Amino acid sequence: MNNWIILIGALIFLGSCTIKKITHTDFSSPPKNAEELIERVNSKVKNVEWISLKGSVNIIQKDREFDLSINIKNRKDSLIWVSTRGPFGIEVMRMQITPDSIYYINRMNKTYFINSVSQTKELINLTFYDLQDIIISNTKISGNNYTFESDKNDFYLLEEDSLRYSITGDYQIQKSKIMHNKKNIEFTFDNYNKKDSFPRKISIKSSSEHFLETIITYSNVELNTSQKTLFIIPKTYNEAK
Repeated sequence: MNNWIILIGALIFLGSCTIKKITHTDFSSPPKNAEELIERVNSKVKNVEWISLKGSVNIIQKDREFDLSINIKNRKDSLIWVSTRGPFGIEVMRMQITPDSIYYINRMNKTYFINSVSQTKELINLTFYDLQDIIISNTKISGNNYTFESDKNDFYLLEEDSLRYSITGDYQIQKSKIMHNKKNIEFTFDNYNKKDSFPRKISIKSSSEHFLETIITYSNVELNTSQKTLFIIPKTYNEAK
């Protein structure tokens, strides 16, 4: 499997519990324009130091489909750690992302690579901090050049040149679409938990030349508890070219 496809497929993780509102916005009446809607969405930004997510992931490519278990650990502004396992609990890959670098181990062919995180931005137009915000369901909408639409069901749409957001009446992002260099990536967030505002089902679809659709269902979410992360590249592994 293409390493970069694995990267896109793996980085679809969300969550949070402790909600810290940045503003005291009056939600008693519907937003009248893009600015009011963005303010309400951004008022739900969360403050989470650690998050641990466990669940299953279904990955669909053009010519194959397979299921894995997944474990994600994230430390705010510092670390994204991912491990996937196949049948019988055998680890398939392990990945660690910092603000500067990506470390990746492929257990199947005993290879690894270490790359600059800037290469991820070139691939999917996302920085480390963008990816982290996606993982902790902390997407903050920036800019003010969005068109604004709403319907009778209190469903909202914001759109500009390279971004599109579909937003529920509770001001939670249901879908976000990134359009970059003819590569479209669409995230969908479903089954939000009422207690922690965390979506238990997440999907991602890439319409680039390497078609990829990934669906993750989380069975366990642990918040604001310090996590241990281990990342050791075995000496017998070869560097991927």
